Amino acid sequence: MRGLIPLLLPALVLANTYCIKDIENPSDDPYLEYALLKAVERAIIETGNRLSCSEDYDPVRLIVTKFEQVPIAYTAEQRINLYNLSIILQVSLGERSFTVRSTVPYSLPTGSSGDLPRRRAIDDLTDKIYSYILQNLRR
Repeated sequence: MRGLIPLLLPALVLANTYCIKDIENPSDDPYLEYALLKAVERAIIETGNRLSCSEDYDPVRLIVTKFEQVPIAYTAEQRINLYNLSIILQVSLGERSFTVRSTVPYSLPTGSSGDLPRRRAIDDLTDKIYSYILQNLRR
């Protein structure tokens, strides 16, 4: 046990405290904001950093500059059944700032409309965003 303390001490000293101050989401999809919040929280915690707005912290801001779905395929009945869901997200982590762009396809069975395939596509987008934020936090 004593051997682990010297190994963990640098990680505790170098850990930053972040506070998610703002998520600007101009789209009308409330699930997008929820999924982005969870992805960023998970990335911050997994890198050994802390989430707290009560002490000295680095602010985190997320700005969705583009969020759209583009139809890319039609059924024989001329109904849309395949979309590309795209996002451009500006991320500010303290003094660092970067832009994340991602696109995922999703389909609606038999050209119907529904919320579950779209939510799964948003989850796929936020998984990509999570891995990109994770890489930037580890640098």
